Amino acid sequence: PPLRGIIGAPALRQDGTVILTPGYDTETRVFYAPDSGLEELQPISDHPSIEEIENARDGLLDLLTNFPFVDDASKANALGLILTPFLRPAFDGPLIDAPQPGTGKDLLGDVAGTLATGGSIPSMTAPSRGDEWRKQITATLKAGQSVVKIGNVDRELKSSELAAVLTTERWEARELGFSHNVVLENRATWIATGNNIKVGN
Repeated sequence: PPLRGIIGAPALRQDGTVILTPGYDTETRVFYAPDSGLEELQPISDHPSIEEIENARDGLLDLLTNFPFVDDASKANALGLILTPFLRPAFDGPLIDAPQPGTGKDLLGDVAGTLATGGSIPSMTAPSRGDEWRKQITATLKAGQSVVKIGNVDRELKSSELAAVLTTERWEARELGFSHNVVLENRATWIATGNNIKVGN
């Protein structure tokens, strides 16, 4: 059957149900291969009580306790970042900035990635040329990464290739070493980290 990707943690379907059974999910066309330990998760209620909802919220907020957010909106965005990889299979269709070094931007990206994949996520640098962006993006999507981190951005984040991949479900590019194009599903959550990042058009 067609395969959109492999996930290492439960994720949401478009109808709001949760992928909990290991193996191939016909609706989302993803394969759930839980990391060791995740197979022992408590069952998730189809109709959670207020107490279950509050416990889940408090558990997520506990992960953010030591980050120096400047306001509630920044904290809400961080929470959204953590939830995005789990929600990503449910819809078609983040940037971690701080005014100074040492505030935990990369750590926050790692928290989101680790929760979603069950392990550490690799970090790529922001290339300076379009052809390098194209190669990095193609290799990353071909590897099937569900969370991609562009770490320590130290110049303007501006790339037509990056803009294209952030706004498409299917990425087409020439495969390195070959004369033909490859078409890849883009189901990844893209994260960039840096200090006072300036984003291009």
